[in-house]
Amino acid sequence: MWSVACTLYELYTGKILFPGKSNNQMLKLMQEVKGRLNPKLIRKSQFATQHFDLDDPTNPFLSVEHSKLSSKDVVRRMVFKQPERDMRMRILAQQIKKPLIQLGNDVSDPAWIAINEASAKEEEETRILKDFADLLERCLVLNPEKRLTV
Repeated sequence: MWSVACTLYELYTGKILFPGKSNNQMLKLMQEVKGRLNPKLIRKSQFATQHFDLDDPTNPFLSVEHSKLSSKDVVRRMVFKQPERDMRMRILAQQIKKPLIQLGNDVSDPAWIAINEASAKEEEETRILKDFADLLERCLVLNPEKRLTV
């Protein structure tokens, strides 16, 4: 389901959800979008020691970043708490913002009718996009046992 959600997001936005070039970068991006990984999940993972400091009770993430200054990889300790990038806002930001049109007071004017119909359509699209973002959130739950299944 994780892959399905990533694919749906990428099809809708045209952008890669987690554009990391290494496992370490991907884990960092996932935590930016989903928040801190569960310590139990971290401890169960096969390569936890490569990406997390297991001796520290907060299990900080060991982000490997390339330093432009020294041209070497540098390890930065990071503790994620809440998601830094909200999925719902990312999806809703894709909606096209239409300019406001100044109209007179005659609500029987065809322009008024067209605007009201367009407004109702936009409200429906927003509701559908919120549902879509909710589906993605359910498919992208970090704990596989709590993630939406087929």
